[in-house]
Amino acid sequence: MIVAEIRIEDVVHVEPAGMTGYFKVKDTLGDRLRIVGWAFGEEAAVTAVELVSTGRTVATVAPDTPRPDVAETFPESPASLVSGFELEIEAQGSGRSELQVEAVTADGTRHDLGSLLVTVLPAGDQSDRAEQS
Repeated sequence: MIVAEIRIEDVVHVEPAGMTGYFKVKDTLGDRLRIVGWAFGEEAAVTAVELVSTGRTVATVAPDTPRPDVAETFPESPASLVSGFELEIEAQGSGRSELQVEAVTADGTRHDLGSLLVTVLPAGDQSDRAEQS
């Protein structure tokens, strides 16, 4: 039973100093959102990629997926080879939210990779769906 529907309203990418990375929405299925991407630091190792909502971390994962395509593009950086990540969250509640995607390096520094603006509609909320048809 689907309890909500997630809609992606906007995606913004940022290129922080000392960091290389990218993410995209892999898919949404009902109340679940999956984001995939890659990130590596130029000076310090990326130990986690986090999804943050209103200052609270809602998902975290270590970038540990092999990305030979990224390594081919950035051969000067050995960390690019195993820089992939996938985050999945389940919507809590409804309404519009901004989710920050942040890479955290071994020294604790946070790097903003960008954000997503999402709207969560409760299942059965036909009013918004009808307006967008």
